[in-house]
Amino acid sequence: MVGGRGLALVEMSKVEQRYRAVLAVRASDRISEVAHRFEVSRQSVHTYDLRHAAVSTWLNGGVPTHRRRGVGRAVHRDPV
Repeated sequence: MVGGRGLALVEMSKVEQRYRAVLAVRASDRISEVAHRFEVSRQSVHTYDLRHAAVSTWLNGGVPTHRRRGVGRAVHRDPV
């Protein structure tokens, strides 16, 4: 312990990691920097960002509540 404070490392879930990566990209961080920070490929960061944009647009478009469960798990499927 340093200065009487114990610091613990906390592992993020994959969902949390992806969410934070998207927030970083939305905050104008460079894709390559975000990919390096989260130890993923640039293509993965692009995928996370595109998926978030697609799901956000879909949800903001007035999707009925019963259709929101499981949203974002398979963006390639038609959300009908």
